[in-house]
Amino acid sequence: MGFKFENGKLYLMPVVFGPGGTPRQKPDGGRFIYDYPATVEQYKIVYEADAEMLEKILPDGFKLWGPYLIISFAENSNVPWLARKSYRILHVEVPVHFKGKKNDIVGFFEPVLWENDGDCCKTGREMLGFAKVFGNIDNPNKNEGKYTGSASTWGFKFIEAEFFPDEAPECPGELENILANPEFTGRLHFKYFPKTGDLTQPEIAYYTYSPYKWPMPEDLDTSSYPKPTRQFCRATMKWFRPEWEDAPTQYHILQFFHDAGIKRFVGAALTTAYPSDDLLDQQVIK
Repeated sequence: MGFKFENGKLYLMPVVFGPGGTPRQKPDGGRFIYDYPATVEQYKIVYEADAEMLEKILPDGFKLWGPYLIISFAENSNVPWLARKSYRILHVEVPVHFKGKKNDIVGFFEPVLWENDGDCCKTGREMLGFAKVFGNIDNPNKNEGKYTGSASTWGFKFIEAEFFPDEAPECPGELENILANPEFTGRLHFKYFPKTGDLTQPEIAYYTYSPYKWPMPEDLDTSSYPKPTRQFCRATMKWFRPEWEDAPTQYHILQFFHDAGIKRFVGAALTTAYPSDDLLDQQVIK
């Protein structure tokens, strides 16, 4: 008997070996959310970029909420679906207002995010529609009173950041209104896969939404989880502009962020959270 799909099970390529290997399905078929929370340490920078440049990467139905870019270095550790292993993420977010035929959402559009593990990239791209690409990420390490981090691809360092935890942010009120505004309800993504046989056409092309408030099962007890923390501070960063030879698969992405410029820094935040959400409630929006 040859390969057959099992009803109700989650699959990712290569599928012929059976279900498994996803953040949303345990080997026994259950959900990892009942095991324990992950630990997510984030180093966020908020700055004002060129509004006309940012508008160029917004799909139909999206409008800028403000001309900001939020860059986050994240260390995801104690991850249940990775058997307590860790991986790193470099997030890029743009605050937007999406108004479609059906949905009206204020949130953060994530045009790209880098991760340092191929399996983590695969699960997010295929299952959720996150625009993930691979990158080598050196999360901020503390030295002489500051945290310094960077990221690279193909040996080319494309971003470098410094966080000063003992210094106040440049614009604390503005920073609070961006990072702690209840108007923002989740993250938005553009899921796209080209069509085999005609790679200029899409097989899949739609928007997805990751709501912050998720339908937590009634039997999930989070009362013992540590409380999240957040500290506002000052930070600085810069993008490095590659030529095609420096980063042949990502040069166009990196050139864009470099050319969008940094007009001024708003501030930064150091946060620690303990999430258990497996994003099984990911939604298609229209």
